[in-house]
Amino acid sequence: MDAPPDSLVDGLLTLLKIRSVLGEELEIANYVENKLRARLSDVRRFGNSMVAFGPRRGRPLVALAGHLDTVSGAPDDPNPPRVEGGRAHGLGASDMKCSIACDLWFLDNHDPVGSPYDLCFVYYDKEEGPIKDNGLLKLWDAVPELKSVDLAICGEPTDNSVQLGCVGSMHVKVIFHGKAAHSARPWQGENAIHKSADFIGKLAALAPRDVVIDQMLFREVISATVATGGRSRNVVPDTFEVSLNARFSAATPPDEMFARIQQMAPGAECKIFDCAPSAPPRRSHPLIEKLIQQLGARVEPKQAWTDVAQFAQHGVAAINFGPGEQALAHQRGESVSLDALETGRRGRVEFLMNR
Repeated sequence: MDAPPDSLVDGLLTLLKIRSVLGEELEIANYVENKLRARLSDVRRFGNSMVAFGPRRGRPLVALAGHLDTVSGAPDDPNPPRVEGGRAHGLGASDMKCSIACDLWFLDNHDPVGSPYDLCFVYYDKEEGPIKDNGLLKLWDAVPELKSVDLAICGEPTDNSVQLGCVGSMHVKVIFHGKAAHSARPWQGENAIHKSADFIGKLAALAPRDVVIDQMLFREVISATVATGGRSRNVVPDTFEVSLNARFSAATPPDEMFARIQQMAPGAECKIFDCAPSAPPRRSHPLIEKLIQQLGARVEPKQAWTDVAQFAQHGVAAINFGPGEQALAHQRGESVSLDALETGRRGRVEFLMNR
């Protein structure tokens, strides 16, 4: 495979050098806004989120979308931005600055007027945190035209496969209540940690629930992720809290998933503290079918949550498609191969510029 253009690699390195950890997206938002304004006249910014439209000619509207933020890097993992060993290294390289670099390169090198589609570019902050803070949320009311998008391409890391739909993500606190006592006389109290034993056992034995939608296999799972309880090493704890993350398909309403958790923990207090919706795959959508055929890409279900769910909630068909490597997202030493970067660039040109 040919190497990616130097201008694409340089653009990615520029993005990698801009720190944009969740909540610190101002600088990268300024940079991306300036790049969009250099090529497009209709750019609308709201905080650190923005939408930019190319000329509108009544053709199907395709959006290139993605988040500007990254997770925090490990303190002992400096991973400076660089090109080394056929890879671009740096925090956010795979998730998802490589996709944004491909989008901006496309805009720099192709006139949207030559596309068979009307184009818009959607970038936003705070995707890596709770759904209530997600920067895309405010754009639906601020930019009503977003709801008329015919296809959104979210640049999440997919190893250049086309990933359809996504699972929803629900975070639940399961709280067991007991009675404190001196640990030398535990019979005087009620150990909240011990009360959770049956529930923890059920979680450990719980097998994934497979759900097939539109020939795509999604796996519904529930995992304990954080546990806290007790206030002293010689006190029987009166509370014990287990945080769960449940992933559910578009075939399962959120309240049904929550009911399953409640049934596993009778007598415990259960509270939802964050819930992001799922999205159906929409495999038969004409633009999705066309993209898959044009690119000859692998087609997979998205066994994670992404903002295709937000688009789906507003009736917009959306896919996940990006050169980032899923196995390296949120990992130490994050990087992306230059070959994958070039494949991502070519995919955008092939779909957006050819009839």
